[in-house]
Amino acid sequence: MVDFKEVVRGRKVVAYFKGTSKPEVQRAVQNYLNDYPFAGFMTGIEKEGENMDGGYYAHVLRLGSAD
Repeated sequence: MVDFKEVVRGRKVVAYFKGTSKPEVQRAVQNYLNDYPFAGFMTGIEKEGENMDGGYYAHVLRLGSAD
């Protein structure tokens, strides 16, 4: 299971993903990228890597609106 949280920072939204394995987190991120495509929301992975506890994380940054 992947833990997910979104935090609004002005016009930007940061989505935090944390899971037990890299493939699990990457699937969750890909689903998110499908919902918020780069073309409308400038969505992209800000950073990703292994947690100290052995899990994996990713931070995704996007615009709050496609307008």
